Amino acid sequence: MSEQETESILFPDISLFEESEDEGELDQQPQISAWAKSKIGTFQSRLEALKASNDHKQRRSRGRKILTRLLVSLVNEAFGFNGWSSSILDCCSVADDFNTEQETYSIEQRATVRITFQDGTFVDAEGKGYSLDCKQRAVGYSTSKKMAVTDGLRNAIMLFPDLLSNQS
Repeated sequence: MSEQETESILFPDISLFEESEDEGELDQQPQISAWAKSKIGTFQSRLEALKASNDHKQRRSRGRKILTRLLVSLVNEAFGFNGWSSSILDCCSVADDFNTEQETYSIEQRATVRITFQDGTFVDAEGKGYSLDCKQRAVGYSTSKKMAVTDGLRNAIMLFPDLLSNQS
C-alpha cells in the first residue's frame, strides 16, 4: 500500500471501544484550590448582597429571580473574564410536537453545561428550554436550545457555593 491509501476494517474488535477504569475517572471533581475557594467566596458574598438588594426592592419588582446577565457579570467580577469558561456537554430534544390546526411547533430541549475554572475545578448543571407555537421548526429549535443552555449556565453558576460545602 502506498502512503495515500488507507485500509478499512469492517469488523473491529469491540474491546477497543470499551472504557477502561482509568478513563472513567476523567469527570471526577479535583480538589478545589485556595484560589478557587477565595473566588467562590467573593462571588457568594456579592451574590448575597445582590439578593438582599432585590429583596429590599421586592414590592416594585416582577419577581425574585436574578437575571442571568447579572450573574455572568458577578462571575466576571469575581473570577476575571479569563478565570472561567463554559461549554455545552450535551443538548437533546425532549419533546417535539406539531399542532395541525394552527400549524405551529412546540419544542422542549435539555442541555448540560459545564463551567470550568482556570485551576481545573468544574461544575456541571442541566437546563431546560422550550418554545411554544412557533411557525417554523428551525426557529423553535434555536429558541429552545438557547433557553436550555442559558438555564444550564444559570444553574451551574448557582451551584458554586455547593462546591465549598462538598469539600471535606
